[in-house]
Amino acid sequence: MRAVTPLQVAIAAATLLAACTSTTGPRPVTDPEILVVTVAPSSATIDGGAFIKLNATVMSEEGPVTSRAPVSWSSADPTIAAVGSDGLVEGRRAGEVRIIATWQNARGSAFVKVARALKPPPDEPGCPAASMTNSIPDPLEC
Repeated sequence: MRAVTPLQVAIAAATLLAACTSTTGPRPVTDPEILVVTVAPSSATIDGGAFIKLNATVMSEEGPVTSRAPVSWSSADPTIAAVGSDGLVEGRRAGEVRIIATWQNARGSAFVKVARALKPPPDEPGCPAASMTNSIPDPLEC
């Protein structure tokens, strides 16, 4: 059997030490990568003047992210449906619109169809309708 020389022991130790240490220090803890924002329900139909609450879930590679800042909401056409900072959508006029939830660079969306426009209130009894008089009725005369 051959004897191990001190030089061979030093080379083996240096190789193991180099493999186990990092010249850049410890790896920093990073937030999980955000992959997608999902919006539920993904589609809905409401009437003008009606509301629906949309919910956004931010998903990372590790699962749902719950301890983050809230998503920001926007409507592709606020004249059809407007959305508040809490995801509450209000139908305004007939049409279809995309509602978008954004968190950092990730986006998710839902489609909202407004089936009927918000109806104007009926004329008060005894008060002439503006369409009949071709002018706006004076509320003091009604």
